Parts: sequence; structure tokens; C-alpha cells
Amino acid sequence: STQSRSSAASDVYKRQLYGQPCEMCCKPVYASKETIPEGIDGTWVWQLDHCHETGEFRGWLCKQCNTGLGNLGDNLKSLERAVTYLRKQTPK
Repeated sequence: STQSRSSAASDVYKRQLYGQPCEMCCKPVYASKETIPEGIDGTWVWQLDHCHETGEFRGWLCKQCNTGLGNLGDNLKSLERAVTYLRKQTPK
């Protein structure tokens, strides 16, 4: 089926990305928490990021960044409010 071919292609592509940095947090991404090399500040599991309105593919992010975007409503206004909040709370 098309879905299984798409899923297989996605798996192959993700395997090629392991060890490469997430576009958001810049940490290298590995297959699982257990496969992060000792001494490396890495993260795990690639996820396909997409626009929730159009379904359009935007890129590959680590699970933590993709989940964070979703938890903040997946929109710029929410992210800007989060940045404003952190700026107010960060000691100078």
C-alpha cells in the first residue's frame, strides 16, 4: 500500500538523519534515549513537523521540540508570548 511505502521511506530517511542536529534545538538526534553516546548532549526520536491547518510538511524535529510546538498551540503568537514571559523571568 502507499501508506506502508511512505512509512518505509520515512523510516529510511530518519535513519539517515540520526546524529544530525534538530533544526530547532540544534542537539543531535538519535534513535532512542539509550543510543545517545555518552558525554553527548543529545535528544532522541525524529518527528515529522507539519502545519496543522494545511497538513503541509515543514521539516524534521526532535520529539521534544515538535511536542513543545504543539503544546504552545503551533503558532507564532503563542511562541512570542512564551519568549516575552521568559525574558521577564530571566535574571539580567
